[in-house]
Amino acid sequence: RAFVRVERQTIWGLPTVGAALFTIRTYLYGVERFRVDPGLRAALGAALRSMSEESRRYKGLGEGFGELVEWVEGKSK
Repeated sequence: RAFVRVERQTIWGLPTVGAALFTIRTYLYGVERFRVDPGLRAALGAALRSMSEESRRYKGLGEGFGELVEWVEGKSK
């Protein structure tokens, strides 16, 4: 099984006190959820394809990256 971890990051400026608030909300989704929804599948495929090589290495997606993209996009089983 594979999972997609999504982060939503926000920064709220608090100018009256000279500070900022940074928040992160994480979500975990099973990859199968993306395979059955064409819109989600396309969005995930586009996000994966937009990643730089450095970003792929950082996220542990160096080996097998092409196969992962093909699987997400429904081009392989």
